[in-house]
Amino acid sequence: MSSSEKAAWSLCVAVIGIPITAVVRGFVVAKIWLWFVAQQFGLPALNIPQAMGVSLLVGLMTYHYAKTDEQSFPGSRLITSVVISLFSLGFAAIFALFL
Repeated sequence: MSSSEKAAWSLCVAVIGIPITAVVRGFVVAKIWLWFVAQQFGLPALNIPQAMGVSLLVGLMTYHYAKTDEQSFPGSRLITSVVISLFSLGFAAIFALFL
């Protein structure tokens, strides 16, 4: 794959994948907020756009080291983010059963 094809593919993945990742992470944050924060402290629940903002804020305030590999699939970091978010939701659901 030439560098221009790889750049075009990366742009397509970013344009499609970043909004999907943001919505998935917002959904996960909204659910975890509802299960643990809102219930425990009597705070209002977050809707998905609010949770997307919280996720963005926390992401900007924390350090993420991502090792880059030239041979990796352009969307692998986005897919990894979605998978980690869904695993986090699954573990949070299990933890919520013990409340």
